[in-house]
Amino acid sequence: MQDDDPILHFVLMNTAALFVVAGVCETDEAETIKEVGPGGGRWKEGVRLAKMAISSGKAFEMIRGFAEITSELSQQ
Repeated sequence: MQDDDPILHFVLMNTAALFVVAGVCETDEAETIKEVGPGGGRWKEGVRLAKMAISSGKAFEMIRGFAEITSELSQQ
């Protein structure tokens, strides 16, 4: 993952928006970025969480699981 990849930036922005809207960024753990941005959302925290999910491989695991489930459902 290269930090200057425009596709990565697109993914991080959209994932951060999803996390903010879903309320995922509202936890107050030690590592949490508490800065509030436009609309009262913790956008930087959303980007931090998205980066963590990608680098840890958790995002790929979730996509793979989603693909398996939808594949099974389409065969029924």
